[in-house]
Amino acid sequence: MAARKNLLSLHYAEVPTQPWAALERAWLHRLPRARRERILRLKEPVDRNASLLGYALLERAFAAQGFEPDWRRLAAPERGKPSLTGAPDFSIAHAGGRVACAVIARGRVGLDLEARAAVRLSSLRLALNAREQAALAADRLTAADAFVMKEAAIKAAGATIAAISRVRLRGRRAQLGSQSFHLIPVNLGARFATWIATDQRPPRPRVRAHDAEQLLA
Repeated sequence: MAARKNLLSLHYAEVPTQPWAALERAWLHRLPRARRERILRLKEPVDRNASLLGYALLERAFAAQGFEPDWRRLAAPERGKPSLTGAPDFSIAHAGGRVACAVIARGRVGLDLEARAAVRLSSLRLALNAREQAALAADRLTAADAFVMKEAAIKAAGATIAAISRVRLRGRRAQLGSQSFHLIPVNLGARFATWIATDQRPPRPRVRAHDAEQLLA
């Protein structure tokens, strides 16, 4: 019998900027207390919406793989990647009014996205080695892609942003210590740099857009 393909999916939505009471009613009570309190401390409605929509998207992504999550088992550290006991590995990112999540059936996954205009080369220089700086100078790499590729690898490794200068980029591969990751670009519009990192042979991601309102249906 042929081996089952390793499903990799990415789900995304636009984030409403106004307070959204229905979203908070639907999701806050489902999350562990510590995570719930951190979301409530966010001052901007768009940030609260993005955090909660990330979990709504994740629920849809899990359902597509036949998994029903127990949100009480969610571990969401203040810094670092969330995880869910017994669930496929996942990664959530939001920036520039867009939120996305990636789920992989086997192995590890990291997802990052940033608005290209928001990434400044001046703030990234210390995170780049000589080879990466040369690639930027030769227009083989952009500052936004370099940052997002490194951040995706960090998430796949379960590390924090403090490790960014230790991530080494070589084409569409990233190395962090002894860990090696494939890097997969995702087109979510020219305004965004979006990359997935995985320790598996890179499957083609299934990408699905969602209407935020319909995520509560």
